[in-house]
Amino acid sequence: DRRLIAVVNGLATDKTRIAEAEALLNYGFTNFKNVVITLANQPFLDVSVYGSEQNMTKIGTDKDVIIPVASQLSDKFKVIYKIKTPLIAPLQKGTEVGELIVEKPENAGQLIYKLYTTEEIVQMPFYKRFFYNLRNLF
Repeated sequence: DRRLIAVVNGLATDKTRIAEAEALLNYGFTNFKNVVITLANQPFLDVSVYGSEQNMTKIGTDKDVIIPVASQLSDKFKVIYKIKTPLIAPLQKGTEVGELIVEKPENAGQLIYKLYTTEEIVQMPFYKRFFYNLRNLF
């Protein structure tokens, strides 16, 4: 879904304003499209978590990341994930754990979105952590 709004001023008649607005809208719908990077609250990336029996958690954004772009540039985005490491259990659902950076094509700038856990991560029991840490010493 997308909406385009055309505002046309300075033309002599309603008929020419309507024709120009229609031409602008047709151009917009033909030559631009929305690129979906990710949707809100939809996990899309697994990251490791220290001290959890799960070892991994899913993360996502709290907002839709949908970017309108010229059709010929729609595959030119660069997506970078910066995760605050190490992630250590326990983690509540919705804990901020990093950033999703979308670099627009042709040096048009960056968009930055926060990344959050999409599930609660429980810490493993003390005795398991003890043996896990002991094993990692050797």
